[in-house]
Amino acid sequence: MDNLDHCFYMFQLTTTALASSDKGRGGRAVRRVDLIVTPPNQFPFSLLGWTGSKQFNRSIRDYAWKMLKIKLSNRGMWDHNQVVSSCVLKNRGS
Repeated sequence: MDNLDHCFYMFQLTTTALASSDKGRGGRAVRRVDLIVTPPNQFPFSLLGWTGSKQFNRSIRDYAWKMLKIKLSNRGMWDHNQVVSSCVLKNRGS
């Protein structure tokens, strides 16, 4: 788990708000919403990490490491070939 601010919220929809396929469940459909707050410079990485499946995240991180020699996480990308690890996006912009 990362250290981003988050809210994991579950709520129950009323019968009038349900789709016709859910109404057969007696109006007790429960939905989960995850709200994640991230700094702007970490947004693309958080979006990738929180919306992809576990298999996709493993594959993309494996690809980044094996092919690009870059460490990818929910917080950023780091080039581990450098002595001091710093964010790749900041280095490429300068």
